[in-house]
Formats: sequence, C-alpha cells, structure tokens
Amino acid sequence: MGNSVNNVVVGKPLATGGVLVAPIGTTIPTDATSTLDPAIFKPVGYITDSGVVKSEKRNTGTIAAWGGDTIAATKKGMDVTVKLDMAEFLNALVQALIYGDTNVIAAAATASLAAPVLTLGTTSTSGGTLAAGATYWKITAINASGETLGSNEVTATLTGSTSSQPLSWPAISGSTGFNVYRGTAPGAENKLVATLGLVTTYTDIGAAGTTASVPTVNTTGRGNRLTIKGTSAPTPKKVWVFEVFNDAAKVRVVLPLARVMDVGDTTFKDDAIAAAAATIQAFPDASGNYFYTYTDDGQSL
Repeated sequence: MGNSVNNVVVGKPLATGGVLVAPIGTTIPTDATSTLDPAIFKPVGYITDSGVVKSEKRNTGTIAAWGGDTIAATKKGMDVTVKLDMAEFLNALVQALIYGDTNVIAAAATASLAAPVLTLGTTSTSGGTLAAGATYWKITAINASGETLGSNEVTATLTGSTSSQPLSWPAISGSTGFNVYRGTAPGAENKLVATLGLVTTYTDIGAAGTTASVPTVNTTGRGNRLTIKGTSAPTPKKVWVFEVFNDAAKVRVVLPLARVMDVGDTTFKDDAIAAAAATIQAFPDASGNYFYTYTDDGQSL
C-alpha cells in the first residue's frame, strides 16, 4: 500500500463538541461514527487552541546479567493521561469536573422585574404633615437581587401643612416589596420615604425619609451564577470521549474510566482567558483497557 493523504489526520473538534463526558457505567461507543445521546454525553465546551494531548507512558525496565548484558525486559504497568485547557470558566460542568458535582452550585438566570404602575389617590388635607406645594412621587419594586427602574410619576398640588396622599399600584410577581420616593420637582424624587413589603397601597403622611435617587438601572435580574467550593476531595470519575475529524475522516478516543487529577494555574488578565488547564488520568476498565481509539477514514466504496 502506497502513501495516502487520506491516512493523515489534522485534529479538529466536531462542531457538536470535541470533548464530552458521561456518568460512569454509561455504555461506551464502539466505533468512530455512531451518534452519542446528547442527554447522556455532555460537551465540556470550548477547548483552547492548545488542543488535546494524550500521553502514554509504559513503565518498563531491564534486567542485566552478571557482566552487564541485558537479558530481560520487564513491564510494570501503563500510565495514560490527557492534557487540555477547558476555556469555559463559567461552565458549571467544567467546574464540577474539577471540584465535584456537590461542590458546584448553579443558579439559573432570572428575568428583571417590570417597573410598577403608580396611581394617585384622592388627596386629603388632614392626617399628615406634607407641606403645601407641588409634590411628586415614584415607586420601584425590589427583590433579593436589586431594584427596578422608577414607575410613572404622579403629582399633586397640596395645600396647608397637614396633607396626606394615598398611592396604589398592582402587585409585581417576583418582587419582595416596594420603595416609595418623593420630591418637589418633576423627575427629581430625591427622598426615599418608605420601604414596604408585599403591599399595593401606601399613604404618604410626610415622613422625612432619607436622601436617595430613583435607580437608573434595573438590577432585579440575575445572570447564570455559580458557587464553587474549593476542596481537596477526589474529583469525580467519568467516561471521557474525544471527537476529532479531518475532512471525511473521524477519530474517537474513549476513556472508559478517568478523572481530572491535576489542574494548572488560572490566570486572570486582560489579554488572556481564564482557562482551566487540566490533566486527566485514565484508569483501566474491567477488561484492563485504559482507552479505546476508533477511526473511520470516510472513504466508502
């Protein structure tokens, strides 16, 4: 058989994921092309351009005779590792592979709350200490994450010095309460006069309040969040699959039993990504195999 460029492989990852993991006990693939169940085999996301480096070290030795001649060779075992830099630092799966599933707590993103719609009630000339003149109000909804933008503005022209002003608004799903702001010029509500619970009415009787501004940014929504607990506990063993293609050719390397054994430095700087540099240690399965490599050159007859 002569030379053939069809036998040369440039290792590009599949678009569906070049590195995938599955729970121990998962039935592993036995060829290079069969479709993996995406509900079981989860991609770890982008890998840096350092690629994937598989290393095999055969622990061998020699025995010498009296006089120095080598008369026997010994083999004590095999060591198989894979090195790669996982680029998606914010990926919960990546962090769980390093620290363990129970040490990574993920919280899904939440939508921002809508600003309330404020309604002005009938002004009373008694029951309060609001001063005469034009007065303006806005309210915001609050939750554990933050505060919405201000509501529509309402205004009343008060008389005397004993006025009170009822305000009302509809409930806001997901809120934990409301802030009430008051001012004496349009668009300039600069006093936080009340922080309320889950109510839909409030009567302003003239509390002095504290100096504060209506938010200009809605902070009630949250992004996807991770809490990662650094621990020395052993990392979880998984089935690891590495998918490579080159034109029509495909290569699939399967580690039936492997875990992250070592993690390199994580660097935070403005001209580099915070990648997780990991060394994956393979262990022999029940058949004594550390890995399986399947290929298909794609050259069908």
